[in-house]
This record gives sequence, C-alpha cells and structure tokens, in this order.
Amino acid sequence: MEKKSQNKKLSLYTLFKVFFISLSLAAFSSEMDNPLDYKNIYTSSNTFTVAKGVIEVPMAELSDFLRKIGSQDSEYTIKVLNPDPLQIGQILRNNPYNRINLILGPTEYPIEIANSAFKYCDSLVRISLPEGVTSIGSDAFLGCNNLVNIDIPDSVKTIGWGAFSYCHSLESIDIPVGVTRIEPETFWECTNLVYASIPNTVTSICTQAFGFCSSLSDLTIPDRVTYIGRAAFTGCNGLTDIVIPGSLTETGVWIFYNCKNLVNVKVSEGVKIINEALFYECTNLQKVELPSSIIRIKQWAFEYCKNLTDITIPDGVVEIEEKAFYGCKNLQNVFIPASVKYIGQQAFNTGYKNINLIYEPLINTVPMSSFLGFIKTYNDWRPETYIRILNPDINQVAQILKTYSEKNVNLILDEIDDGTVIGKNTFKNCRNLLSIILTEGIILIDENAFKGCTNLKQIVIPDSVKKLGNRAFSYCLSLEKINISKGVAKIGKNVFDSCSKLSEIIVDPMNDYFCSMDGVLFNKTMTILKTYPQGKAGTKYTIPEGVKEIADYAFSICSKLVDISLPDSIEKIGNYAFFNCNGIKDIKIPDNVINIGDNSFQNCYSLSNITIPRSVLEIGNLAFNNCVCLTDVNIDHENINYCFESGALFDKTKTKLIQYMSDRKEKSFTVPDGVVEIEEKAFYACSNLISLNLPSSIKIIGNSALEQCSNLKTINYAGKVIQWNKIQKGIWWDYMCPDNMAITCAR
Repeated sequence: MEKKSQNKKLSLYTLFKVFFISLSLAAFSSEMDNPLDYKNIYTSSNTFTVAKGVIEVPMAELSDFLRKIGSQDSEYTIKVLNPDPLQIGQILRNNPYNRINLILGPTEYPIEIANSAFKYCDSLVRISLPEGVTSIGSDAFLGCNNLVNIDIPDSVKTIGWGAFSYCHSLESIDIPVGVTRIEPETFWECTNLVYASIPNTVTSICTQAFGFCSSLSDLTIPDRVTYIGRAAFTGCNGLTDIVIPGSLTETGVWIFYNCKNLVNVKVSEGVKIINEALFYECTNLQKVELPSSIIRIKQWAFEYCKNLTDITIPDGVVEIEEKAFYGCKNLQNVFIPASVKYIGQQAFNTGYKNINLIYEPLINTVPMSSFLGFIKTYNDWRPETYIRILNPDINQVAQILKTYSEKNVNLILDEIDDGTVIGKNTFKNCRNLLSIILTEGIILIDENAFKGCTNLKQIVIPDSVKKLGNRAFSYCLSLEKINISKGVAKIGKNVFDSCSKLSEIIVDPMNDYFCSMDGVLFNKTMTILKTYPQGKAGTKYTIPEGVKEIADYAFSICSKLVDISLPDSIEKIGNYAFFNCNGIKDIKIPDNVINIGDNSFQNCYSLSNITIPRSVLEIGNLAFNNCVCLTDVNIDHENINYCFESGALFDKTKTKLIQYMSDRKEKSFTVPDGVVEIEEKAFYACSNLISLNLPSSIKIIGNSALEQCSNLKTINYAGKVIQWNKIQKGIWWDYMCPDNMAITCAR
C-alpha cells in the first residue's frame, strides 16, 4: 500500500513505527506465499476467489461466510465486492470472534462511510477504503479497540465528529489531502496512536480532536491552521516538541493541558494571544519561544510548568493575566517590558519563592498643569513606571503626593528653573515616594526635605545642588545607596539619620569638599569622618590613620558594629558620635583625643569597658548615659581634668559632678562633700535610685539633673532650709522632679 508523500522529516522512532506498520500492511495485502486451505473453513456450492491470500466475498454472502467461519480465533483478509459499509459494520458486530483485515472493493457509484458504520467492531484489525469514498461519518469507527490501521483514499474530504475515538490500537493515521477540518474528538483517546499526518489543506483542529492520544510523538501542525479548539491535544504525553504556526488567529483553551513530556515550544510570529491554560501542567516544559506579535498571555497559560526556568516576555505584550505562571517553581528571573500595562493576581506566584521580576522603565511625561489630573487616575501597580513632570512647582508636587498618599510613584523633576530650592519639610513623610530623579537647577535640599520618606529607595542629586540640610534624608528606611554629586559643598548634621538600609555613600571624584572610601563619607582631606552608613555590611571597622575628628552623629545607630578601632590621629569625638551603637563592647580612646562630645556613647547598651586617656580635656553631657553594662569608667590618673569615683564622673577637683552612671544598682548615693555643682542631666534616668544625699556645699543643680529618676523618693540635704532655697536650680526643676519626692534639710 503506497504511503502518501508528506513534506516533513520523521523522527527515527516514527520511521521505525512506519516501517513496522508497512510490514504489517504487506502481510495484509499479500499472503500468497502462504495460501490458505479454505475447504476446512467453508464448504458449499458457493465458490470464492482466493488471490494473493485475499478472500473475495460478495456483499450478499458476507454474513453467511462469517457465520460459517465461526469462532476459530484466526485472522482473515477479506475483500468485499460491491460493499455496503453500514451493513458490513452490522455483520461484523454480529460476528466478533475472528480478526478481520477488511478491503472494501470498488463500487459502481460513490459511497460514504455513514455515521456509526463500524462502531464497536472489535473484530476489525485493518481496513482499506476504496477510491471514491467521499466522507467518513461521525463515530464511524468509534470504539474499534483492535483497529491498528486504516487506509483512507484522497477522495475523502470530510471526517466526522468522533470518527476514530477510542480506537485504542490505532498506531498511525494519514489524513488525506483535501480534508480542511479535523472535527471534535476525531481521535479522542487513541492511546496507541504514534504518528498523525495532517495535510496543509487543514485549517481547523477542533475540540479534543487528539485528546489523550498519550503515545502521539510525531506531529506537525500545518502553517494554514487558523483555529485549534479546546483541549485539542490535552494529555498527549508523547509530545516533546511543538511548533504553533503563525497562521493561528484563534485558539480554544487547555489545548496542550497535561502534556507532561512536552519540553520545547515555539510559537511562530503572527500569533497574538496565548490562551487560557494553553500549557497548563506541562510539568517538563523547559523552553518557550514567544514571538513579538504576542499581546496577551491569558490566565493559567503556563500554570504548574514546574521545570520552566526562563521566559522572555516580548515587547508588545500588554496583559499578563491571573496565575499565568502560577506554580512555576523553578522560574527565577522574568523581564517585564514597558508595553505591559496589567499583571493579574498571582501571575508569578510560584507557591515556593518569589520570582525576580525585572521591569523595563516606563516614563510618562506630564506637564505640571496636568499632574493633578494624571495622579487621580494613575495606576501605580508597576514599580518601574516614572512620572516625568516638566517645569514642576515642587511644593505643589509634594502636596499632591501627600493628598494621594495611596498612589506609589517614581518621579523625575525636569526642566527646573535655576536656583530652585527644595525647602524645609517639603516631601516630609511622603511614604508613597519610591524614587526621585532631580535634574539641574536645584541648589539646595533643605532640612528634613525628605525626612520620613520610608519607602524611598533611590534619589539622584544633580551637580547643581550645593547643600544638603540637616536631617534631609533622615528616616528614609528603604534608601540603600546614595551618590553625592560634585557640586555639593556642605552637608548638614544627621543627614542620613535612621537610614537603616543605607549601605554605601558614593561621592563624585570631582567633588572638591567630600570623598568616600569603602562607602564611608569623609571630608576631602580625610581628616573628618562624616558618616558611616547604618546598613553597611560587617561588624568590624578600622578608621583610617590621619582622621582627626569623628563628626557629630557619624556612627549613630550603627547597631551592626561590634568592634571599632580608632587611630592615634583622632583628636575629637563629636556629639552623638556613637549614639545607639548597641553592639560595641569595648573601645579604646587614643591618647591624642581632647574632646568627647555630648551623648557621644549614649545607649551603647553592650559597652562594658572604656578608658579615658590623660589627653582628654572635655567630656560632654550624658556622654555615657544609659550604657547599661558600663558601671565604671577607667580614667588615666594623669588626666588633669577628670576622675571617676563610686560610679560618678567628676572634674579633677571633685567640685563638679558631671554624670552618675544611670544603671548602677545602688539604691542610694551620697554626693561627696565639697561638690559645688551637679551638672545638667547628671542623674538622668537613674531609675534605681531611691534616695540622694546632698552636701551643704552644693550651690548649683543643673537643668534636668534629676530627669526620669522615676523611683527617687527622698533628697537628704545636709544644709538648712534657707541654704536649700539659695541653691541655683535649673529650669523646670519642679516639673522634672519625680512626683511625691520629699526633701529633708538639717535643722
């Protein structure tokens, strides 16, 4: 039986199957080498021609012939003369015992294979249809469980709905040229079908046409196919590679659902939509090539494609619907082009980890006059969408952001007038500001300008900026890196306070006033360490030799630091320099240090050991306040200005009590006789004290000296009432003293 030529390359496996089938067909049409002795089969006055192993039986004798053969469990090749297909099918159903290779002989007129003609003919193994047959009806061969092969002539133009469904033994099919439509369920659950040849005349492959053909491994969809219906190839586990032609303008859903061995998919240029659940549960799918013509990826399209590791979303895709890539647990990085306007819920939810979505920046340019109207309707789902505002009124921009605080935005302020100032508190607490790019023209970013912008991750500072005001970026909790432009000449205090994720400060090498080393900010000559980023990695840091000053707030709230080394060149430690450095346990003050600023080590909860060298001339207020592990301070005995005794820091003459260690466990403390002054906040937060004994030598009690001494019940003053009343007490004395505190004086 001559095979129809096809313009395709068959896989080795398919070639083997076709070769095997050809051998079977040769046996089907040529058994002359082993002629049968028919006298044992049939004995009557009728005579039958036996040619090349084929028994020729007239249509009128077929029923009688098969009945007299009986149940011999043999295989016969029968050619029926002047066949009536509908009647033949009924005869075969009534005689199911033998295996029949059926050849329908030529007819004097065109015939059709009617609906259900051979339905449930279990005895039918092979069948050859004669030239002249024009159609095969619906369910014509449905449930022919033993049908291995059918030879269909080119005269057939239509094949009906479910014609070969449940033909579990069918191994290959050549659909004749001229057929334009593969109807629903035509080959449904032909579980042994390996090869299907679809001619270029086919334009539609309908619903479930090849559904659950689990052995189908060799398939080419012709370039003229414009429609593929619902679940057309669902459960085709033999498929490993598929090319979807560009001619496809409409598809049903679930087309390749549960094709568990599908590995490679190429969607050709011209296809616009990846339809619902197109590759749902294709668990071995690894490579997908999508064309630039795609505009929409619909829901569940690639859901549970567990081995998909990479996908390129083409520029031009507008929508990615709900759960499009849900459960793709090995999908790591996905680039989202600027054309995408909508991503549905859980579109990239793997159920295991987050996929890294890389968004192409999208810029919307808006005149200042249109910004309010734009922001009202702005959809802020896309993190890399920028709003570029031309000739902005910066104060008005900030006010609009605060009014529409639910809209997350990335801003570009462009075409700015020269000399523009971002004033005090302008963007303060704009928590919906994600990033901002400032362009030339701005000269000042003033105090608290971006304070509390907790979601601000990026800011670009132009070269025109000359000054960053105090706390300009404080509490920008999401800021990770900042570049100081070449024009910045002054940086205020605590500019980056509580920027807990800030890991790196980079200074333009052309800047004449500042520089950076390893992400740490210095003045240009590196004699002043200005700011150590609070989010910088590592627990140890050595300040470079040559640095003379640690600026105010330089290491404030650097809670990651455990070990810090100060060089011998250090002369000054600024106010709040190590404030809230919770991890530092031990620090050695170099011999050249002269000044230790106010609150310089306050709230260093782990600090247990500190040595003050003889060089120190000034220790500021509350320098060691609330250092809960620090109960003693080691002061060089040659220091001419300070001494430490009984948990308190005094001047060298012990006429001034500078600070009592707030976390001493003693419940009572006696100020030595001779002390004249108790300095400001000297007993601040000494919550363990219940009683305080003061000598009559006291003349001055500084501001807030007893603030937050919450358990202090009694002050015992050694002098008389008249002397007590003459003591100079700081402002808010009555307000700052604990409630119900009693003062007793000598009589």
